[in-house]
Amino acid sequence: MDPSARAIKQSRTLAALLVCVIADIPRTQPRGPDGMALFCFYCRDGENSDTLREVHKQAQREFMAEHEENYRAAGPLTNARGDFVGSLLIIEAEDEAAARATVNDDPYLTGGVWQSIRVDRFHPVRGRWKEDGSEV
Repeated sequence: MDPSARAIKQSRTLAALLVCVIADIPRTQPRGPDGMALFCFYCRDGENSDTLREVHKQAQREFMAEHEENYRAAGPLTNARGDFVGSLLIIEAEDEAAARATVNDDPYLTGGVWQSIRVDRFHPVRGRWKEDGSEV
């Protein structure tokens, strides 16, 4: 068999295998023992974020204190020089809409510190947060 035909056959075999694996993924996502899910918010700073961060810092800390029960972890992201480049928030909520509702009124968001936010579901499989024994 020539190399290109072999490559095509291998890619078709791999595609068929991937379809089988995807079909086996559970439709419901695992949750912690309290029924809550974790959502990771990767918040990137925008222009003038140093100034805006300082302006809104106290209000942001008060906001986080008021919503303490929703935060599994939160803190700044820094580059190699130690400059702030954003924030990482891990929010515990019933679903993504509820997690976003927690962050929507954060003074760093409403005050323009963050220029973009990426939200992803977080499934701990190792470490202290892996509480329920389920696999993803």
